[in-house]
Parts: sequence; C-alpha cells; structure tokens
Amino acid sequence: MKLLNKLKLRSLLTLGFCAVIVIGVLVAGFAASRLYDGNSLQSLTQARLNDLNLLQEIKNNANDSARLLRDSLISTSSAENPAVQTQLSQASQRNTEIISTFRRLVNGAKSIPGINIKEVDEASGLLAQIEKTRPPYLQLTEDIKSSIKANNSDVAHELMSNRLSALQEPYFEAIDAMIAYQNRVTLGTSKESQANLWQSQIVLLVLTLLSVVTGLIVARMVSTRIFQQLGGEPAYAAQVTETIAKGDLTITVNSLHAEQNSILSGMDEMRKGLLRIVTSVAKHTQH
Repeated sequence: MKLLNKLKLRSLLTLGFCAVIVIGVLVAGFAASRLYDGNSLQSLTQARLNDLNLLQEIKNNANDSARLLRDSLISTSSAENPAVQTQLSQASQRNTEIISTFRRLVNGAKSIPGINIKEVDEASGLLAQIEKTRPPYLQLTEDIKSSIKANNSDVAHELMSNRLSALQEPYFEAIDAMIAYQNRVTLGTSKESQANLWQSQIVLLVLTLLSVVTGLIVARMVSTRIFQQLGGEPAYAAQVTETIAKGDLTITVNSLHAEQNSILSGMDEMRKGLLRIVTSVAKHTQH
C-alpha cells in the first residue's frame, strides 16, 4: 500500500485500469474455455444418446423378429407372406449394420486422446457378447424359417420350443447389458456436464466480483489521491482560486483537513503571503 501511495496519479490510473483490463481478459478467456468444454460435453452426451437409441433399436428389431417368427409358425398365411419375410430380413440386416457401426466406433475410440480406456474396454467386452451370442440365434431362426417354408411344422415347433429360448436369452441379455452400460455412461456424462456448468458459473461469479472490487479499489484510491493533492473538493478549489484571482484576500480557505503540500494549503499560504505584502505596502504608503 505504501508503494501505491508513492506512485504518481498517472501511474496509479494506468496500473488500476491495467488490472481491471487483465481481470476482464481472464474472465473472457475462462468463459470461452468453459464454453468450449461445455459444448464438447454436450456433443458427447448427444452422441451417447444416439448410441442408446441405436441399441434400443437392436432390441426392438430382435423382439419384432421373434414375434414375427412366432406368428409365422402359428399362421401359414404369415409364413407365406412376402412382407413378413421382408421385415425379418430387414430387421436382421439393420441389426448387423448397427453392430458393425458400434464395433468400428469402439475400436476407433481407443486411439482418441484422453478417452476413458476402462469404459472403452467395458463397451468392447459387452459388444463382444452380442457378437458371440447373435450368430447361433440367427442360425436357429433361419432353420425355423426353413422348416416353416418346407411345411415341417413339427420340426419348427420343436426348434422353437426346445432350443430358441436357450439361444435367445443370452443374446437378449447381452443387448440389455449393453443398453444398461450406455444408460450409465450417458447419465454420467450428463452429470459431468451439469457439474462443469455449475463450477463455471461459480468461478465466473468470483472473477466478476474480483473485477468489480478491483475497480472500486482503484476508483477509491484515485479519488483519495486527487482529494489529498487538491486538499478538498475540486469545485471548492476552483472557487477559492477564482476568489483570490479577483483580489479578495480576506477569504477564509477551509484547509483544516488538507495536507501541507496540497493545492488548497498552498493557495492559503499564498493568500496569507499576499495579504501580508498588501498590508505592509498599505502601511508604508500611509506613512
């Protein structure tokens, strides 16, 4: 504080404004950085929500295929309906595409800097379970469809009753496990995004308050320095100067609270000196 008191007014103003500007730049830079991080987290959350929708689509397709297969076994017309066969084929093809996309994404994620390798490995393992349990299930559904087409309903019933459940359950459980994982990581990313936003708001508030306090301190220091150098209010100093300039040396200068080296104190000393000179000249003139 002593060092600041020794600074000239121009230096003090420059230092104060520079401090406010630096804090403003820090606030802007931090805000930009956190906004970028927030946008990245939002993009990641959106991407994981899309992945979750794709996983749900796999499950829906698998359920629809199982339902259509049961309907084909119950109704001959359904089994012979080309639309049903097309739906089964399209559902299977779509799931193949989605699973291939997930495998490509999971393998590529391992090379992304800063990625959570533990999460990637977990996703890879869950996806591997889907890839492992799906082919036997698909092969059995093809066998059932072939038996239905060949009018071997007994064989189709036997396959569906005795073998389908044993292969379908692990496949569906693998899908459910992958969906549960995706739900967990999506929720975690969402919470991280909210926490990041909350922390950013707190830091920005602190930096803003710091900027305001710094500005107030600088304004107070500058106003105090000006008051000390003048010895009073600028308007009063101007009034005293104008009165003395008009030749009124009887004015009482209120410089009780002024420092000895202030302008008002100097003007009062000047007034007193001029008054002594004028008084002395008047006395000598009378004699």
